[in-house]
Amino acid sequence: METLDSSIFDLTPIPMWIEDFSEVKQLFDLWRNQGVENLYEFLSQNENLVVECAHKIKIIKVNQKVLDLFEAKNQEELCANLNLIFKKEMFEAHIHELEALWNGKTHFSSTTINYTLSGK
Repeated sequence: METLDSSIFDLTPIPMWIEDFSEVKQLFDLWRNQGVENLYEFLSQNENLVVECAHKIKIIKVNQKVLDLFEAKNQEELCANLNLIFKKEMFEAHIHELEALWNGKTHFSSTTINYTLSGK
């Protein structure tokens, strides 16, 4: 069954990522203990923490459509070059994504700018 699930994931015609946010959850717990109540304001005033959160997200697996979207040969190339595709223009959307997680939401969508590894 796992092979079938993996095939479906790999062949899905939309970009899909499997990510581990457990280290982001640890940051959230720390910030809550420090008295942070409004994550959006907190991160908007501390952009370095947005970057820290991004580095805490572990990419487990991406499908072929993600690789095609970013013009990556494989997941290793994509992960080694995330700094080329996730730029400052994406901070606002990423803050909203983190805010949704902070508030316990299990769904999130946004519109943002993506860059390929070649800068397109």
